[in-house]
Amino acid sequence: MQEKLGEYFDPGLNATMEQAHVQVVFVESEEVADEVTASVESGGNFTALAGEFSRNSTVEGDLGWLPRELMPTTLIANIAFNLTPGETIHRIHDTTATKNIGYWLIKVTGTQNATIDALVMLLGSQSEAERVKAELAADGDFSTLAESYSQHESRNNGGKLDGLRRGDMGSIAFDEVAFNLTVNEVSEPVKDELVQTFGGYWLV
Repeated sequence: MQEKLGEYFDPGLNATMEQAHVQVVFVESEEVADEVTASVESGGNFTALAGEFSRNSTVEGDLGWLPRELMPTTLIANIAFNLTPGETIHRIHDTTATKNIGYWLIKVTGTQNATIDALVMLLGSQSEAERVKAELAADGDFSTLAESYSQHESRNNGGKLDGLRRGDMGSIAFDEVAFNLTVNEVSEPVKDELVQTFGGYWLV
C-alpha cells in the first residue's frame, strides 16, 4: 500500500498541502486492540506490532506523511488530522472492512459414508467465537445463534449444510476438524486464514 501511495505522491505536496504522519494497523477484535494498545503505551514498537497482529496486510505500519486525499480510509483520515503529535493511539471500530481470517464453529449432526451433515458458523474473531461457543454450552440453539452471528451464507438456513464432502468448503482447516467430530459434538473455534470476514478495529 505504501508503495502504491508513493507512486501518486508528489514530493512537492509537503509545502502546499496539509499532511499527517500516520501509523496504522487493523486488528480482528477489541481484545486484540487492547493488547496492542497496552504494548505500544509500554514502549512497544508500533510497526513491529502491526506486522504481528495486522489483519490487513495492504494497510499496516508506518504509512509516512500523507495528505487527507491519500489516507487509506476516511475514518483514518478523520482521526489522523485531529491527533496531536505523540498523542496516545486511537481505535476505530469498522464493521465494513474485510480481513483474511475467520473462525468456524462446527456441529456434526449426521454422517453417511464419506459425507457429513453439519451446522456451521463463521465468526469474525476468536473472542467472538469463544463467546458464541459459551452460549452454546449454556444450551443456546445453534441455528438461532448462526442466524444472528454467522458471516457464512448458510446463516439464512440456520447454518445447516447437509451432504458435505471433504473439499466442499475449500478449507483444509475446516475439513480437519469437521470430519473428525463425533455426532452432536461442537468444535472449538477453528481458525481459518482462507476465508474473509468483516469487521475489526483500526488503531491509528
